[in-house]
Amino acid sequence: MGICCSFTTNSSPTIDEIKAIETGWNSFVDTYFSTVDAKYSDTNLSTINLEMGVTWLRNTDGSAQKHESTGEPLIRMITYDESAISITREELSALRLKSLKVDIKDDFICSDMGIVTNSNRVVMGLTSASLNLLDQVRDVFNEDNVKTGTITEKGINTLLSENKVHIKTHIGHWVYGDHIKKDIVVIA
Repeated sequence: MGICCSFTTNSSPTIDEIKAIETGWNSFVDTYFSTVDAKYSDTNLSTINLEMGVTWLRNTDGSAQKHESTGEPLIRMITYDESAISITREELSALRLKSLKVDIKDDFICSDMGIVTNSNRVVMGLTSASLNLLDQVRDVFNEDNVKTGTITEKGINTLLSENKVHIKTHIGHWVYGDHIKKDIVVIA
């Protein structure tokens, strides 16, 4: 069991360490997906249409139907050719995570990846934050929608040069599989 609500802080990260948060996330997703895909090699996960809904499968006595070798509860999904297929919650979570990879070549850094699960530990979504790499100039308007000026929001590159960025690594919480949550903290 992990330690609750503990973390370490890197108070002088480099841009490479900041970018590694995204590549680390994508690596976790790929590894998790590959591990689950290999565990249930009888299922072709690439055929499943995530947009078609989820039905938990039940026996006639109301108990959950389970995978014969792992004991995982089974879920009915629909494939792209509209056939029904049974998968486990691990497979569904792997599919959902695969759809949540981040773009590592854009002008944003995504961090604070928090995996949202339901009471059955099935991945439902992701919370995250994104920060611009470059400074952003924004127009300011008053209540009459008249431009009154501009403001510059500092990007990660500027904030790093001012030593105003930390990376907070969570220990023992916000854990799913081998994912370790890392936050970018901007010091005002």
